[in-house]
Amino acid sequence: MKDKSYACEPITPGLTLFPTRRTFHESVHLCRVLGGQIAIANTSAKSAAMMKLLATKKEECSHEVWAGYEDEEEEGRFIDVVNGQEMKWTNWNYGEPNGGRIENCATLKKGFNNDNSCDGEQKMCTLCE
Repeated sequence: MKDKSYACEPITPGLTLFPTRRTFHESVHLCRVLGGQIAIANTSAKSAAMMKLLATKKEECSHEVWAGYEDEEEEGRFIDVVNGQEMKWTNWNYGEPNGGRIENCATLKKGFNNDNSCDGEQKMCTLCE
């Protein structure tokens, strides 16, 4: 990415954490503007790498970051926002997803996926790659 202002030094190659909280769509936009993309938690190894970096800013980020997929178009069908493909790997926390039409964007929290509101008051830290 071109500009790493306000970013944490990457300890996980290819991932950069921005601890300022943003909505899901703001996070997607930030990564694109910087020449990257929002990090997608699409394998157990990638999820673990994302959690490792997130642990460096646990107080600012509350152990939670956007996971890079949403079901805004079709309820229950979570789509990778980078390539538009349906997610084949997820690691939903017990009882998740449970937000119906209110919670349409996935987060990664303590190694598990949760669904949360994409906009409004719901803001998370951003991981770009």
